[in-house]
Amino acid sequence: MSGTEAQGEWVLRVLGVELVKGNSLEAEYNRRIASLTPDVMHALRDGVGDVGKIRAVADFAREKAGSGAFDAALKALDTLEKLLTLPPIPGAENISAERFGQLQDTWLSSKQEVHRSLTELHAEIIAEFDDPESTSAANNLARILARFDQGLGETMRRLREASDASLRGELAVKAGRIAGIYLSYLAVDPLVAHVEANPYEIKVAIKDTLSLPLTAIRDEAAKLAVSAH
Repeated sequence: MSGTEAQGEWVLRVLGVELVKGNSLEAEYNRRIASLTPDVMHALRDGVGDVGKIRAVADFAREKAGSGAFDAALKALDTLEKLLTLPPIPGAENISAERFGQLQDTWLSSKQEVHRSLTELHAEIIAEFDDPESTSAANNLARILARFDQGLGETMRRLREASDASLRGELAVKAGRIAGIYLSYLAVDPLVAHVEANPYEIKVAIKDTLSLPLTAIRDEAAKLAVSAH
């Protein structure tokens, strides 16, 4: 298989990952459920809060979303947020907003580095294959970083700006959970692996670049969890 043929096959495999389309309510639901999922998983795993209600409301929200009733699903998420409100965390007053601010800066710069590589790869695909399918495949690369826009950046920003120690503790724990989910995604997502193995002379080191700040955020939050026991 020639280089162009191999590149063409690679492009078509990128296109094989279906894009998610939906209305504004669906987009809002997807954003909020992604942000809440780490807290739901923690509550169910560790028995935090009213586990029965949390499970029931989370299941109800997903059921409504699955049937397209996103208005009802969003109202259920309002209830879920209240159920997931964390109690004060011992040791929260020792959280360094400056340290998490540094981690936020590193996380954002790492995402920008990956974005530059993906932009370069996008341009190379378009230059090589000027057709609608290749354009769609190239645009599909944006889905990679979109997976990392589901709450961590906003959580870190709020933590950095929070003056209340209890709120900083809650946000630090949440940031750690989201970072853990992102790390799991990096490890198993087929599109990430496929893009890293692209046949162009473009290095796209998604896992190495993003895993370093994510691991640091997760571990910093874990220190808080240890000090709380």
